[in-house]
Amino acid sequence: MCGRFALFRWTPAFAALPGFPADQQAQWNISPADWVLIMRAAENEGGIELARARWGLTPAWLTDLSKTPAHARAETVAE
Repeated sequence: MCGRFALFRWTPAFAALPGFPADQQAQWNISPADWVLIMRAAENEGGIELARARWGLTPAWLTDLSKTPAHARAETVAE
């Protein structure tokens, strides 16, 4: 996973989805553990929905989210 990314432009198709926040601003320095807007399969309707999610690796056993790992090796990611 890369260390940071920028989201400076929304495609018209993405911005037209139901639930897209009208005040959504560009984000220039997104790092692991930041909240981002994602598009995912809707659980009930079978379509697409927008949701906020933390970007990065967040293991289920992690209790302190300030210690979210930024990198994992493919050989040991399941451990």
